[in-house]
Amino acid sequence: MNLFPPAVPSRRALRSVVPVVVLASSCTAFRVEECQSDAHCASDQHCNTDLGRCQSNIAATSSSLASSSRRASSSRAGSSSALAVGSSSGGSFTPASSGVSSPSSLEPSSSGVAPDAGVPAEVRRVFVTSQDVATSVGGLSGADAICQGGATAAGLGGLWKAWLSDSRTSAAARLVHHPGPYLTTAGVTVADSWEGLVSGALRAPIDRDEFGQPRNRAVFTNTNPDGTARSPTDHCADWSAAGSDQVSFAGSSVAADGAWTLAATNPYSCLYAFALYCVEQ
Repeated sequence: MNLFPPAVPSRRALRSVVPVVVLASSCTAFRVEECQSDAHCASDQHCNTDLGRCQSNIAATSSSLASSSRRASSSRAGSSSALAVGSSSGGSFTPASSGVSSPSSLEPSSSGVAPDAGVPAEVRRVFVTSQDVATSVGGLSGADAICQGGATAAGLGGLWKAWLSDSRTSAAARLVHHPGPYLTTAGVTVADSWEGLVSGALRAPIDRDEFGQPRNRAVFTNTNPDGTARSPTDHCADWSAAGSDQVSFAGSSVAADGAWTLAATNPYSCLYAFALYCVEQ
């Protein structure tokens, strides 16, 4: 049995050992050696094959984290740029998506329909008055007022005038020549345009009143199918008189040929109260 304690190294021996420990620690942290694989490096190092050198695993980890951080920052910056700028392709700018719809995609157009070459032209409406009117209406302006009043009562809106001629002015001269369709208040097409309206034959009769109800009645017009005045003298004194000594010309609301405005049984006494045709302007 060994009764002596382990030998204590002499001071000189300690001086020779300490530098070895310090050097070993120093080498572990910082030494750089040539390598071709991790087997050539210390356990806390790896071989950087691009440089052919051993590198500390701690240093490599820090470098990797820094590189990842730079990539993440770059990615965030790129995403922000895309949201703010958008992209341009083929000469047209495409705004970046922000997850919020633009006002133009949420609101209809002012016309209620998307602009398209196939959208039909704006329509104008026509009707025959639901009430008979005495020939002493106060001239053309009085007849126009009756049409406007009927349209307002039915909630049609718009500006309306009577299809009526006197000694000075024909219906064609005082009404707007609309290039689009004319429809009854029931939505039936009467003519495709002003040209169709004065062509001598309608696509359908003007047989609906301002409320969209059917109406079969004689209609004072003093107007030919082409819109010109029928007579310069027979117009119930320019639509201001109602007497047996005056006559004028009328059409039929259920006719689609020329008789719609000038029936074969004319003229009629101004004692009669007939309907009027009203045309939206």
